[in-house]
Amino acid sequence: RNSWHNDLYPVKPIAVDNMMPGDLIRWDGHVGMYIGNSRFIHCTGNASDYKCVISSLTANCENYRPDLASTIIGVGSIF
Repeated sequence: RNSWHNDLYPVKPIAVDNMMPGDLIRWDGHVGMYIGNSRFIHCTGNASDYKCVISSLTANCENYRPDLASTIIGVGSIF
């Protein structure tokens, strides 16, 4: 759930528009995995849903997370 950037980990930066399933999405201190169709899986510390959840990056979609959709600081691929 919590993360930090490590230059030794072989993640290649990619553009948000080029995300594919399996790519990692990074926020300040948080990480998730893109699963396609504008959705990602991540573990949340939110008291109301403290578990692994599937969220959306698209407004008006179920489980949209505007706080995360607007604060992505990087996307990367190990491929």
